[in-house]
Amino acid sequence: MEEKYNATRKATEWLQLRVSALQEEVEEKERRVETFRAETGLLEAQGTTLTEQQIAYLTSQRSELQIELDRARARYEAMRRQIDSGAGVEGVSEVINSALINQLKSQRAEILRRVAELETRVGDRHPDLISARNEVADIDRQMMAEMNRIAANLESELRVAESQINSIQGQIGQSSSQLRGNNINLVRLRELERDAETSRVMLEEFLARSKQTREQDSLITADSSVLSAASVPRAPAAPRKLLNLIIGCALGVMFGCGLALLLEMLDSKISSTEDIENTLKTDAIGSVPLIRTAGLLGVGQMKPADFLIENPLSAYAESIRYLRAAIAFSDIDSETKTVAITSSLPDEGKTSLTLALGRMSAMSGSRTLVIDGDFRRRQLTEMAGLKPEIGLVEHLFGAGSLSDAIVKDSKTMLDLLPLSLDGHTPHDVFGTRAFDELLGRLRAMYDLILIDTGPLLLMAEARVVAGKTDKAILIVRWRNTNRSAVRQSLNLLRNFKANLLGVTLNMVDLNRRRHHRDPGATYKAYRKYYQMESKPGLFGLGKSKPPKANTKGLRSAAAVQVSPSKVSPASDNIDRISAE
Repeated sequence: MEEKYNATRKATEWLQLRVSALQEEVEEKERRVETFRAETGLLEAQGTTLTEQQIAYLTSQRSELQIELDRARARYEAMRRQIDSGAGVEGVSEVINSALINQLKSQRAEILRRVAELETRVGDRHPDLISARNEVADIDRQMMAEMNRIAANLESELRVAESQINSIQGQIGQSSSQLRGNNINLVRLRELERDAETSRVMLEEFLARSKQTREQDSLITADSSVLSAASVPRAPAAPRKLLNLIIGCALGVMFGCGLALLLEMLDSKISSTEDIENTLKTDAIGSVPLIRTAGLLGVGQMKPADFLIENPLSAYAESIRYLRAAIAFSDIDSETKTVAITSSLPDEGKTSLTLALGRMSAMSGSRTLVIDGDFRRRQLTEMAGLKPEIGLVEHLFGAGSLSDAIVKDSKTMLDLLPLSLDGHTPHDVFGTRAFDELLGRLRAMYDLILIDTGPLLLMAEARVVAGKTDKAILIVRWRNTNRSAVRQSLNLLRNFKANLLGVTLNMVDLNRRRHHRDPGATYKAYRKYYQMESKPGLFGLGKSKPPKANTKGLRSAAAVQVSPSKVSPASDNIDRISAE
């Protein structure tokens, strides 16, 4: 009971102090509102400020004066038009009610009657007739002067009305400027009023609460008693950490598995030969690995075709041999001599793979020719380090012989039919009869002819070439090409009746392939046997262990199979051969 009394007494004292402070605060804020209102001129009468009432009054006065101005302008302009038209006193409506004009008109009529009588009795030179006529002219001048005076009065009234409107307009502008300033100050005034209203509401609430507290002093009764002291628990009742940890781990595993399944379902990239066979329903003819060797500080790189020559026992060279064997044994009944190598989109490693396959075939003893069929980018010509003046296009259109167009590769016995660098490319080169005749002639000269075409989805020439060769190989870049692009390319090849040998998966990262359902990457012996990555030490200074079959002249450089557009052409020596 004593505790309740003490608590109630403390609450009452605190509320009284708070009410006193709030009363002073409300008085101060209301005083601040009225002071600001007086300083800024935001005095109100009948719910609006004095400036707004003044603008409303001036606007009403301007409307009335505008009506008078329009009436005066109309009267003046009408009278001026009548005067300028020569209507005379009788034709001007403004002078009809003039007393002086009416008097002069009466005198003029009397004098004209006398002139008429004199003309019947005396001659034209009689002094009385001349005097009467002069009197008529003088009255006409007086009437004209009176009419001009009336017009001048109308013009004066017009000018006065315009001056009054301009004066009222200026007052309205001044009041509007003052009103704009008042509106800016009104924002601050509203803020002060809200602040004062907030304090006023708080004061009323505290007053009500203080009254309730004083009334409760007489109603306090004991509502409980201490039966026994509470015991101190030995362990916390909540939270249950072990249970929460188990639930969190379970939810994390479920979320991770769901996210992994979702990413797998949304993945549209080709990751393995199984994707090609199961998803695209076409044959897969091997996969070509991405090659890397580390040199000093991890810099320096060579082209894949050069890497093939210097590392004949590498996994990359083995994949190229497999691809050559697939071409050689693709058709038992007839020999495969012409092969179009294409891709769906640029930068899939098609050109570097074509050059490497041609060199492998030439190193195996086959008479091999590689033709650069990409007229837009001419990357095979640049990759081989050639700058010919006579190429495929010049020979087809009679600008050079075949022996001048064909160039011998400086590193192997491979023959190259490049494109000149003049940039001129006629339309529909592969659809001409000259190309068909050239292809027939080359069949008799070579065992294998590889044509590096442009991307199927971008160049129509690639589709025409694929339909004219014995076989076609579609190159797909690992974890880069979408399934939809490959499906479109396969449909185009079928539409152009191309004999598709299969799809080759290019630039496969052996270190990452094990994460994408490729069983070949799970065997450690296979990876160790063909692993072509050296493991550099600190700052890339570690020594690599190249294959024993090529220990002479092997340089410690980095060979990365990149898109042909990112490889600068080498300055190889060019030897021309005779194709006769």
